[in-house]
Amino acid sequence: MKINGERHSLWRAIDQNGNVLDILVQSKWDTKAARRFMAKLMKKQMRVPGAAQKFLSAFSGISPHFRPRRHLMTAADHRFERLVRFTVWDHITAGTGLPATG
Repeated sequence: MKINGERHSLWRAIDQNGNVLDILVQSKWDTKAARRFMAKLMKKQMRVPGAAQKFLSAFSGISPHFRPRRHLMTAADHRFERLVRFTVWDHITAGTGLPATG
């Protein structure tokens, strides 16, 4: 993000409901400081970072399944590939996703 024409890094801590717990804006990219920020926040929130780690370790294996390399295919091929991947996902999870609306 830019503030007064200068690039800054924005780090956000978001809970499982999508609520922003805290933000950190840095004038330079400092991963170490961002990790300290997250550790301090988790301590303040009295939560164990292990739940996030469990989610991220599982999610990192699943997420590529839903992100085909779009730059290598046409829009129609991308839509079809995404449809196939979500159909496979529904089959694997036995349709336990979000309930249908209507």
